[in-house]
Amino acid sequence: MCRLRFFPVAIIFLLLITGCNDSLEIQFNRRVDLESQARAEIEKALKGIAVVSSFKMTKDSASGESGKTATLKIHADENNQDYSPEQARDIILENLSHQPSDIKFSIEITEEQDQVLETLSIENGQKIVSELDWEQADLAVFYYSDSSDYTVNKDYVCAIKVPLKQGIPVLDYKYEVDARLAGFKSLMDNMIMKAKHTEQISGLPIDPELYTIQLETGYGSDKQYKNLIMIFESLGRSSESTFLPGSATPPGGKDTEYCKRQLREKSGSNLFGAAGNVAAQDNIIAVQKN
Repeated sequence: MCRLRFFPVAIIFLLLITGCNDSLEIQFNRRVDLESQARAEIEKALKGIAVVSSFKMTKDSASGESGKTATLKIHADENNQDYSPEQARDIILENLSHQPSDIKFSIEITEEQDQVLETLSIENGQKIVSELDWEQADLAVFYYSDSSDYTVNKDYVCAIKVPLKQGIPVLDYKYEVDARLAGFKSLMDNMIMKAKHTEQISGLPIDPELYTIQLETGYGSDKQYKNLIMIFESLGRSSESTFLPGSATPPGGKDTEYCKRQLREKSGSNLFGAAGNVAAQDNIIAVQKN
């Protein structure tokens, strides 16, 4: 807060009218891409408490990334006799703090064949649940590839990739075939079967009809799924020569921003920030006085 001693009377009078600016540093959970809306939300929270003089996004000194910190300059509202920067800080945190999302992925085993259940050490009706680490959810353009002698084909999709906090056991299995049936055994060894089960994501404001789920094992592991991928739009296929460097881009030049817009339109939500359009609401993790 401003100290008024040793100032000429005219300057003191001016300061009393306009207020003295205090500086607060705000840290966000996700990168803010709606700066004007973020300021408006902070101003709304501080109405009657403090007046916002300026709001400026800053770059992180370590990573150089912008959008996750901001400098806020404020002074007392003329009707607030109890103003302090600490009071303003507490009001901001009370109204705009990030609340961890409670999003879970679950599977229910519906397989009935005893041999399969025994092989995978699972039971019919068993439920396996994992939390999704939504803070690390990455919405982007992904591709799956297959190749021939001279060409790599890439199928592009809009998808969200998110880590599973608890591993989910892989439900794949193969039928055992007598080694004496060489031809048949070779065929069956290449056939990966999957135990019957249902899948569900809870805690997300999105219609399950809008996406399909794929599970991905972690590096060096084929026993547990470590990541969940929500695919919600196909962007087409491209082909490129295996002799050319670099990778092809999706047909039509569609990018991550396109995917985010499409998902927001389809779901009517930004999915807790994963689909962009992030401001201050439910996004502030710390406020400190500079």
